[in-house]
Amino acid sequence: MYQTQIERHENAILKHENDKLRAENSVMKDAISNPTCNTCGGPSIPVHLSFEEHQLRIDNGRLRDELHRLYTVTNKFLGWPVLPFVNHSSSVSSDSCLELSVGRNGMGNLSNISDPMPMGLNLGNGLFNGGPVMPISKSQMGMPGNDIPIDRTIYVDLALAAMDELVKMAQIDTPLWVRSRDSSGKETLNFDEYSRTFPSSAAMQHTNWTTEATRDTTMVIINSMALIETLMDANRWAEMFPCLIARATTIDVISNGMGGTRNGSLQLMHAELRVLSPLVPVRTLKFLRFCKQHADGLWAVVDVSLGEGADADMFFSCRRLPSGCIVQDMPNGFSKVTWVEHTEYDETVVHQLYRQIISWGIGFGSQRWLATLQRQCDCLAILMSSTEDPAEMLRISKGQGLDNRVSLLRANPMNANENTMLILQESWTDISGSLIVYAPVDAASVNLVMRGGDSAYVSLLPSGFAVLPDGPSNYASTNNDKDGSIMSDINSGYAGGCLLTVAFQILVNNLPTAKLTVESVETVNNLISCTIQKIKVALRVS
Repeated sequence: MYQTQIERHENAILKHENDKLRAENSVMKDAISNPTCNTCGGPSIPVHLSFEEHQLRIDNGRLRDELHRLYTVTNKFLGWPVLPFVNHSSSVSSDSCLELSVGRNGMGNLSNISDPMPMGLNLGNGLFNGGPVMPISKSQMGMPGNDIPIDRTIYVDLALAAMDELVKMAQIDTPLWVRSRDSSGKETLNFDEYSRTFPSSAAMQHTNWTTEATRDTTMVIINSMALIETLMDANRWAEMFPCLIARATTIDVISNGMGGTRNGSLQLMHAELRVLSPLVPVRTLKFLRFCKQHADGLWAVVDVSLGEGADADMFFSCRRLPSGCIVQDMPNGFSKVTWVEHTEYDETVVHQLYRQIISWGIGFGSQRWLATLQRQCDCLAILMSSTEDPAEMLRISKGQGLDNRVSLLRANPMNANENTMLILQESWTDISGSLIVYAPVDAASVNLVMRGGDSAYVSLLPSGFAVLPDGPSNYASTNNDKDGSIMSDINSGYAGGCLLTVAFQILVNNLPTAKLTVESVETVNNLISCTIQKIKVALRVS
């Protein structure tokens, strides 16, 4: 009896569904026999359309709807004007309006995105005139035309606009930059010209924040493809710039690129940038990173912070305007890199001692990025060279200057039981500053690593010294001095000073539950004070 009731109930449900399908079928038959125009509502004239024509009409309607939605959201989040929506009944040709709205406004085509910027560029000092622009479409970027999320569509347009701005900022002899009249050759951004050239970016700047803008060009011993792969991998990017990047992660991969390359790759990233001083807060950024190949052997990578929408973190104290680098392969195995850094930040969070040099770009400017890149590439080239003599293990050169090296030192033992302790030390110096890092390590661990053991299991407590110049003198360009070291400034009679940061790590107690004592803190404070006093005496600083 119970089973019969269940079957009757199921039959009733099926009958109801069958009736609904019959009604829908009847409506569809009436629509086919009496077609109407979707635009005006009047009767439609039957026309035999090919499949291609039918598909084109569907795509055309979808594109118009997408345009209207896109510019509505764009106006809300980015402050760009909403263009008028034109339908078929307008006296103006819909095709010409479509071309005007998405093809000639500098924002790129939504269905077939191509960058309208000219590529007859002379980037940096005498960089070649590139070939034609390689167009990028959403389908090529792994974003099909149907059902594109609104936020990702905005990401693509924001990335293309940022790329256009980066290329224009990197051009030589552009009125966007004003070169100083002194011998330093330092360039300053012309903010009036910038506001006229990029009104959308200028309109979003915070009125109470400080703007920092720098650019520079140098040669590095790495090819463009290897550098692009490094920049588009968050972990490798952080390893290439260890003193600048405290942490970097990829939040979302919007596009992997096209043709198995990084061309068209678009990522949403998070990074923390730093200066090696506790007086300068870490810069926390959430930004898009976009890579594009402009010609054979000519690549560009641009970063831009998100706007005022839901994805932007309003608690960040800085914002990255379109910044990045343009990389061109050179015939000798080097690459010519033009780097542009443009950031606005809240200066009140920076200690008064560092405010001026940070505004000059010494902490986060393009010169520091390029100096670090140049030094790291020199190091990798030397370490990978087959001409190095392994008898040099006690002093391994990492660059062309004598101050760029890794050393293994034997400490002077206080007693006979400490004769197995060694000191592993790394030092480098370039135009952006100098660093000395050292850590005690026992001889057994060194021998284990030299026999092929994993260095990750060696416990290290690094200490050291970070040195930054206190002014822009001899800091204008990485091209001025190949060595670019602070030591060369002192030897040449440079009367400027520097900012020294001293850091010590001492293992007071190896028990996990042990707590810090007042005596241990006083010991470290006395050690730092004594060290700084000895440095002042050695440099004859009062």
